[in-house]
Amino acid sequence: MKNRIIYFFVLTVLLQIACSKDEFPSGTVVDIEGNRYSTVIIGEQEWMAENLRTSKYRNGISIEKVTSDEIWATYTKGAYCIYNNETNVKSENGLLYNYHAIIDSNNIAPAGWHVSSRDDWEKLIEFYGGIDIAGEKLKNNKMFNLKYSGFRSYEGKYIYSGRSADWWCSPGTSSKRGHVSIFYIFDHIQIYNSTNEEEGLAIRCVKD
Repeated sequence: MKNRIIYFFVLTVLLQIACSKDEFPSGTVVDIEGNRYSTVIIGEQEWMAENLRTSKYRNGISIEKVTSDEIWATYTKGAYCIYNNETNVKSENGLLYNYHAIIDSNNIAPAGWHVSSRDDWEKLIEFYGGIDIAGEKLKNNKMFNLKYSGFRSYEGKYIYSGRSADWWCSPGTSSKRGHVSIFYIFDHIQIYNSTNEEEGLAIRCVKD
């Protein structure tokens, strides 16, 4: 018993040394469907370490799944899709959502969490030293678990799988919605001001 206690103590110390004092795994959060997500604390924020994959809003109301390119391009209600309609990528990369799902009053984030805002991303970027190097640090941060899942264009076409990681960011205190992107071949992270509402992007949530 004594040896077991010593073992766990040493393991805890090693884990703390291995992680930055401002970066460490936290726990899990569960959405309305029972999907479980690992979380990570970075600075003063707690982030989901996985892309959202729920097909329901917080109150249990279903989000429409849209597979047709033509319908996706003109759909004005909340919708989701799976990249290239390949069901096997859902658990690994999460789902892609249009902006209407982000702003729906039914709320897509799990209770106690919110869709990452522009303010959240700017704070994360600042923590990692600015826009020129934050992308590289996020790519190398295994706890953040970045996925190059690509996205769906406003025309309904699937693009950039394996080449870019893209997420919605809600306006926050800004009046502008945003699209956060990290490309595989570059080290910087970019927040675009104007993004078409019909694009399909991944979502990362932040704890309230």
